[in-house]
Amino acid sequence: MVFSLLRRSKRSAIREPSSSNKHDVESALELGKKAIQDMNQHLLILDERIKGCIAEAKERYSKNDKAGALGALRRKKLYEEEASRVTSSIMTLETQNITLEGAQMQQVALNALTTGAAAHKRFQDCMAANAVDDLMEQLEEQRETQYEIYDSMTQGVTLATEFEDELEALMRDEQVEQVAVGNSLAEIEAELLAEEAQGKQKTAVSAVNKTTIQTSAPSPIAQ
Repeated sequence: MVFSLLRRSKRSAIREPSSSNKHDVESALELGKKAIQDMNQHLLILDERIKGCIAEAKERYSKNDKAGALGALRRKKLYEEEASRVTSSIMTLETQNITLEGAQMQQVALNALTTGAAAHKRFQDCMAANAVDDLMEQLEEQRETQYEIYDSMTQGVTLATEFEDELEALMRDEQVEQVAVGNSLAEIEAELLAEEAQGKQKTAVSAVNKTTIQTSAPSPIAQ
């Protein structure tokens, strides 16, 4: 792709981006990084609020304040939904920053290749055909040698696995703890909702009984 762009340079030369364009890209990257930083701070605040709601729900439930415990759990759910939206926004901003940085580096590479191609053409005009052939062979050999050196240097490079077992054990413990907390909260919430529904049912039955008694009572006129 890069070399096809260079071949088209005779029809449309690759120009270096203006200082205004560079400033716009740098400003966009800076704003994106600042927004990501602010959102990460907001995520920390939301996480603390979620933990606070969990603690409040447990405390109110232990004091038989079931309505208060339900309210704390509902607030926890709202905070979790907000945290999910903020996380999605962070991912979008990070994707945009990566794309901008990639475009910036691609432009730098194209400018360097264009300059190199122009210099090579001027150099080629001053040389005989056989000298050019020899030069290209040398360049090809140098590239192949460079690839061999790179392959040798990167061969066998692997990530350290010394602490993988310990990390997996920690993750399993964390998952077990999260499942236990989730089950406890789910049981509390289910019990509160069941008692709330039972209370509403008792109220409805009492209202029906009262209506029945009033209907069956003899009227004064009949007496």
